[in-house]
Amino acid sequence: PPIDTSVKLDSTNLPIIFVQTERVRQDRRVSALMKIVDNAAGYNYGDTIAHPSQHVDYDGCISIKYRGHASFYNADKKSYSIRPTDSPLEEGGKKNKAKLLGMKKGKKYVLLAQQIDRSMMREALAYELARPFMGYVPQIRFCELIVNGVYQGVYTLSEQPSSNRMKLDRPKKDAGKRPSGLLLYFAREVEADINQRTTIVRRDGGTDTLTASFEIKHPDMDDVTPAVLGEIGKKLDNVCLALADTASDRYRQLIDELSFIDYQLSSELTKNTDAYWGSAYLYRRAHPTDTLFRMCLWDVDHSFGMTKVPDYAEYDNWIYLWGGDTPSL
Repeated sequence: PPIDTSVKLDSTNLPIIFVQTERVRQDRRVSALMKIVDNAAGYNYGDTIAHPSQHVDYDGCISIKYRGHASFYNADKKSYSIRPTDSPLEEGGKKNKAKLLGMKKGKKYVLLAQQIDRSMMREALAYELARPFMGYVPQIRFCELIVNGVYQGVYTLSEQPSSNRMKLDRPKKDAGKRPSGLLLYFAREVEADINQRTTIVRRDGGTDTLTASFEIKHPDMDDVTPAVLGEIGKKLDNVCLALADTASDRYRQLIDELSFIDYQLSSELTKNTDAYWGSAYLYRRAHPTDTLFRMCLWDVDHSFGMTKVPDYAEYDNWIYLWGGDTPSL
């Protein structure tokens, strides 16, 4: 249902995020002010004038835009991408690391509407189940959101995978000694930097063509030359071919086997219909002796039976075998 602009937030035991901006857009970021009230174990109040002594977790500039593709057009409750900045964009504001609600300092956050999952628990549950054994799992916090004085509802504030959070690069003192790390985002609906097509040979001798569209999240696209683009495509091609080669274990030279196993177990346990190439991150750290690709959980709200495709919810099915939209790596 549409946002009810008459609803006023009095008090809550969740942190409250206030955003003030002229107009949020989908095509580009705009400047905004953000204040986060978090009284820890106590109640948080929507009226900051009547309750001026509340604990402020963050109070400063951000850049903001709508997030999502299908979710943006199909839902009244929108998700947002936010970046803390040191000043307004109009004044040359640059991304600024900030520690929000006890999470590690970072530059990239998302406010997820969880429009599909009315329990709002599926993503948080999937992350907590995976956190003890996966190398990197985004942190997440529940909160209430007010934009330009209008109460938007309960949201989840989440880290967004980035080179900083995932420690993809060497320290600055060693940055020039070897290439940076690599972070790729795969999804059905992205403005692709590469549309990679890999032809693999099946066990029966036939061939299949896997097509993957992805964005390069790191390094910055301004630093990616045509030669680097080609090299990234070749690396991904090698990974696909090695995984499809059932006669050898050469994939162990290219991927962190445990990371891929953990990702698959988590995706199959939760029945995440956006898993694999539907919406996922693949990354590789810049490490002198470790150049293996790893997987990262992301976008897990279509899970635990929350799907429009009945077969995906069956406990005895494997998500990765429903190849059409989400081919397995």
